[in-house]
Amino acid sequence: MRIGVPKEIKNHEYRVGLVPAGVRELVAAGHQVFVQSSAGAGIGVVDAAYTAARAKIVATAKEAFDAAAMPPMAPATTSARISHAGRGSSPSLGRNAATISGDGVSP
Repeated sequence: MRIGVPKEIKNHEYRVGLVPAGVRELVAAGHQVFVQSSAGAGIGVVDAAYTAARAKIVATAKEAFDAAAMPPMAPATTSARISHAGRGSSPSLGRNAATISGDGVSP
């Protein structure tokens, strides 16, 4: 599965859909993860941490959504963000990577 992780756009929102440990688990299970640059900045996670976990860093949310079969999202996802996910995407409001991937792997 291809998973996209966009940067949060809501004002004063610092959550991120997936942390590097979750990326590492998903990649180890054979999935591809695309993370928008600076997606983890609000929680102090730099792009290099995602790259080390074997995620591909993309420049824009559109690239993350376009690359993904399923974009993970924090519960405060806005309706604008959901509509931006596009046709064929299934935004997940799950709490962890196992919920998103559906493979039963605990993050």
